[in-house]
Amino acid sequence: SLAGNAPIEFKMNQIDANSFHGSAQFGGAEITKTIKIHPETYSMDIEVEAKNLGEEFKGLVTYLSDLLVDQKKSGFLSPPIEKQEVYFLHDDKQTRQALNSEKAYSAEDKNISLLSLDLHYFALAIAENSEVSPSVKVQIPEKAEIATGALIYSKSALANQMKIRFTAFAGPKSFDLLSKVDERLGSVVDYGTFAILARPLLSVMNFFNGLVHNYGLAIILLTLLVRALVMPFNIYSFKSMKVMQKLQPEMKALREKFKDDPATQNAKVMELMKTNKANPLGGCLPMLLQLPVFFALYQTLGQSIELYREPFVFWIHDLSFRDPFFVLPVLMGITMFIQQKITPSNMDPQQAKIMMFMPIMFTFFMVSLPSGLTLYIFISTLFGITQQYLFLREKTPNHTQVKQVQA
Repeated sequence: SLAGNAPIEFKMNQIDANSFHGSAQFGGAEITKTIKIHPETYSMDIEVEAKNLGEEFKGLVTYLSDLLVDQKKSGFLSPPIEKQEVYFLHDDKQTRQALNSEKAYSAEDKNISLLSLDLHYFALAIAENSEVSPSVKVQIPEKAEIATGALIYSKSALANQMKIRFTAFAGPKSFDLLSKVDERLGSVVDYGTFAILARPLLSVMNFFNGLVHNYGLAIILLTLLVRALVMPFNIYSFKSMKVMQKLQPEMKALREKFKDDPATQNAKVMELMKTNKANPLGGCLPMLLQLPVFFALYQTLGQSIELYREPFVFWIHDLSFRDPFFVLPVLMGITMFIQQKITPSNMDPQQAKIMMFMPIMFTFFMVSLPSGLTLYIFISTLFGITQQYLFLREKTPNHTQVKQVQA
């Protein structure tokens, strides 16, 4: 439309199966519009040119709008998969805001190169290719039914013509597909902080699916691969925890003996650990190094359109939706409980009791999340139990003793 909200009515003519050309008049201005549709990528290239512009012609506006999801329909056991947000790029910076049909939202910015209104698995987006960068205005009143964003192209004061070009997309939020349409569009898919890891993981999952033709099996293979790659860290962590566990009686005795002398107490404890080559961070540091991989995998499975309406086995007909009979969350909770019971720990009894509630909390948390995510955590935990069982079977040599320090 024209800047000032006056809509432009074009006379459109079809050039071929996927091309259209239209013209319109505004006072003495001549405006033409060309549309080239690319059905295979859910996109179209649009060019609008205006000539013979007078002072009354202020510019052009392109609107992007979508129905707002009713958040009230969601619940603890049935959250909406239609997570909705507005996203735009400006001066190579990102703005991403979750939308709620009950709350008002407004935003304005300049030098926009991309604007998107998207659900969890689908997106409406515009990748801007004009010579002059537009500004953006998003205005969503409280309890609105439609979210609307506007790209505003202002005419230069002395110009008597202007041209805008952009690529519009309306389809699934597939990273590969979006990137194929325009490299900038790939950023619409939110893989979080560890996107640099999430994208390769997605490629590997798609590779496995190409082999087994089942995304559930592909998730299992991907999980096993990731767990195998981080196994050296787990082995180091387990050995460190075993050493620290063996030192606990000596450390407790030193703390009791030097309870009135904290400086000496710390020195003796550190000497004991040094003598026995124990690292107090050895149990947790490897786990911290693994966290980026697991967070990236979590985001990959939670954001991937590839899992949308993809069946696994029997009762699971959609890996992007929760397990309808809660089988996977319950199995996941049981395996987490078993893993916690057999894992060596340096925690005091009170902390250990509190941690025993973690599997229950995780189970309730996972009942509402996509079954693909739950499958990943279940298989990962099952792998961890098997790994732990094999570690515990290792015999400690009888001559191995704690090297004491002079007290």
